[in-house]
Amino acid sequence: MKILEKITDRLKKYALFRPVLENYGIRTITVTVGGAILNLLFAFCNGIVAWQYSSNWYGSIAGYYLMLAVQRLFILFSYYIVKKKSKDAFALAKGKQAVYLANGAVIVPLAIALAVASVQMVLSDRPAKTGDIMAITCAAYTFYKIGMAIRHFIKVRRMKDPFLQTIRNIGIVDALVSVLVLETTLIPTFGQMDQDMRLIVAISAFVIVSFTIGIGSYMIIEGTKRRTKMNRNVEEEHE
Repeated sequence: MKILEKITDRLKKYALFRPVLENYGIRTITVTVGGAILNLLFAFCNGIVAWQYSSNWYGSIAGYYLMLAVQRLFILFSYYIVKKKSKDAFALAKGKQAVYLANGAVIVPLAIALAVASVQMVLSDRPAKTGDIMAITCAAYTFYKIGMAIRHFIKVRRMKDPFLQTIRNIGIVDALVSVLVLETTLIPTFGQMDQDMRLIVAISAFVIVSFTIGIGSYMIIEGTKRRTKMNRNVEEEHE
């Protein structure tokens, strides 16, 4: 984080980077695009590993990261459409809430798909020994995602913007999946996937999938409550 702060301070000296660094909304959009690109790159890496080792697990993870990248870009595209069509602040707020609710509904089936892939991996799929380079790459990616997820969680917690909250929650899901991928990469690379290790991976997968489903479910419930409250306020104003 200290290195990141030094880089940020230096970039603030340039007018090109100043709006991105000083405006959290613009910075979030920029980071979201970067996150989507990272997801695509990691999906490609996992796809190569899946093809090389004939691993269903890494193939599923490649598809999962691909869907996260699509979801991130969909959030930005949806926000652009909502902002363009909104005639007033209320319409914009309602549109943001719809994006929040829709993405919560997407997270739940993705988590269920991850659960199915995890069960298949633990019970039948032979873990691939991907080598040190892939393991180090997974570790770097995971620690970066965890750091960014914590940073955005602290920042967005003070804000009431459904758009930023949606991006924050996607970042948390990304970090959680990265932990599971790192675990299933490190164990066969530097050790052996015996019964004890399979049990540990199974427990980790259960916790991560449950937490991910919890995030999606919370977004659905909270989004529905907010939308109902907004509609009720409108009805009361017209009475």
